[in-house]
Amino acid sequence: MGRGARRRRAARRRREAPAKPEWRRWWTWASVALIPTVLTVGGVWLGATISLNQAGELEARAQQGAERVEDARLAAEPAVTARVRPVGVSPQTWVFPDVLDRATLARTYDRVQDDRVREFGSWGAVLSDSELVAVGDVYKTRSSFHVTLVGNRREPVRVVAARAVVVERSAPLDGTVLHEIPQGVGAVEDVFVDLDDPSGALRYVEDGSGDQARPWLDVRSVSLEQGEAVDLEVSTLTSEHRYLWRLELTVDYGSTRGETVLIGADGTADGKPIESNAWSPGKPGVDGVAAKEMFHYRGGIHHVYGDEWSFSGPG
Repeated sequence: MGRGARRRRAARRRREAPAKPEWRRWWTWASVALIPTVLTVGGVWLGATISLNQAGELEARAQQGAERVEDARLAAEPAVTARVRPVGVSPQTWVFPDVLDRATLARTYDRVQDDRVREFGSWGAVLSDSELVAVGDVYKTRSSFHVTLVGNRREPVRVVAARAVVVERSAPLDGTVLHEIPQGVGAVEDVFVDLDDPSGALRYVEDGSGDQARPWLDVRSVSLEQGEAVDLEVSTLTSEHRYLWRLELTVDYGSTRGETVLIGADGTADGKPIESNAWSPGKPGVDGVAAKEMFHYRGGIHHVYGDEWSFSGPG
């Protein structure tokens, strides 16, 4: 067979090849039409996923940055902030550094308690309870302070130790006394610190329980969330002295351990210390407690009982 005949037969076979099935033709056209759409949708989905992931990462980084800024701001402040004010438990006694007459005292004494505290405090007077407290066989003066502690970290701040740190000890004030007359003998209650004890430990005893005093933090756990406030009343005791002191807290938070916070009269470490002062109008011995001599006051003692005033000259 010649070469030309073979070429003609091959061409005839190509022309007679069977047509593709209908479904294959439709699949071919659908594939051609759908592939760009699928690629487009897939690209959009992938792009959206990447964008969402990036947005989440950016938000997390922004949050971390804000937390670092907040931590840096808080680090410049103590872990616990505080407010301190003297508390007058009626009957109460004011001891002034200067000699004052009744008329001068009466003008301020007739004001409401908060105004009285501010005005007498500006004169250098120290507020205490009129009732002397029997501690063992010794009478002591009690001064009380309302202390508000506020958490100042993003993590909870736990108070693990507390004590009074004495800055100065001196003879008691000897100016003038304004004394509301009590009846009976006072008792130690709640949170107190005996400033005559060098340890300065804060202790707790429940009023009327008859229990021995226990370390305050053995009785109560103090943990402060950011902005959370805890109120307590701290009473100081002293028999013979005037003390300037600060409240010292040891705190833990986060990974920080044993940080020290000092609290003075204005609630800060740098302000004036808190002041407590012993006083005595004289007290007879009772129930095994030794009698207490009257301290000498250059301006004497002005006694107040209801609306009645009386005066004891310098002792």
